[in-house]
Amino acid sequence: MHVLIIPSWYPENKNDIGGSFFREQALALNRAGIQVGVIYQKMVPIQKFNIKLLLSRENSFIVDENVPTFSSSKLAFLPKIPFGNSYIAEKEGMKLFKEYCNNYGMPDVIHVHSALYAGVIAQKIKLIYGVPYVITEHSSSFFRNQVNWWKKIIAHKVFDNSFFNIAVSKPYSNYLSEYFPTSKWIIVPNILNDIFSNSNEHCPKNNNLFTYLHISLLDENKNVSLILKAFSELNRTEKK
Repeated sequence: MHVLIIPSWYPENKNDIGGSFFREQALALNRAGIQVGVIYQKMVPIQKFNIKLLLSRENSFIVDENVPTFSSSKLAFLPKIPFGNSYIAEKEGMKLFKEYCNNYGMPDVIHVHSALYAGVIAQKIKLIYGVPYVITEHSSSFFRNQVNWWKKIIAHKVFDNSFFNIAVSKPYSNYLSEYFPTSKWIIVPNILNDIFSNSNEHCPKNNNLFTYLHISLLDENKNVSLILKAFSELNRTEKK
């Protein structure tokens, strides 16, 4: 089995947590004996414009713990033009795909992480080469109503043409099934590092207090304040 992973965002290095799960999944599949590769077309917001980026023609290539990784950064300079940045992502992403195939061959299946805009690249690959793709949708932008009309059209087509679509939780799967009623959805939770399930790694407790640990980016989207309030309310009601 040869799996090509196409993420919509990806860590710049081993210490970058942005998209770190996608990298961890690629490495885990490789350790399981599956041939894995990554192509990542980074779309840089126009607010970060610079001439060097605009004129860049070079792609980056590294072998990351036995996982060949091709990447390119392009300026997303058409944010207000319908389908503009999607076209850029598709065009540049196909260049990465051809370079990947020239070196490692055609993949059997593509795993897309989030439809916008990695899914656009996978959809084009399927159209030309017949390689099927599956999507795991991580972005909450649909739920938060942050997707404009043309991005909705793009996402609809990408989801409808996939082999199947994956949500990482039942509530989000239910929401996406209603948002994209013509698409097929299944639930596959994110992988968990062995450190959380290995009893040898458990920290000994020196008291009987319930300890709550929250790990996230601590941004507004995670709504950590609501989580803390919920646990506070639970603690208050349990004492009654």
